[in-house]
Amino acid sequence: MVIQYYPELLILQQYTYTMYGAAITPALLGAVMFPEKITPLGGIVSIFTGGAVTIAWETAKTAGWALAKTYPPVLIAAPLAILALIIFKKNGTNK
Repeated sequence: MVIQYYPELLILQQYTYTMYGAAITPALLGAVMFPEKITPLGGIVSIFTGGAVTIAWETAKTAGWALAKTYPPVLIAAPLAILALIIFKKNGTNK
């Protein structure tokens, strides 16, 4: 049974890891490395940005867009998720 659906399972696993790497990892690393600068809103926007870009990139790949077939979505989604963290960071620190 598993052998029959093995290619589809690998595609699903790759998509899941890409979504995790592009959406959750930048927010998590930012919160661990810079807890005084990261806001909850920044984390949420970062996760949604990484997830939305990943979904859009995978949709473009399915539609036959050559650039989307060549490069993985994490190369676009992760930097945009990090940019969202930077945009929604705390301006000053309370000492």
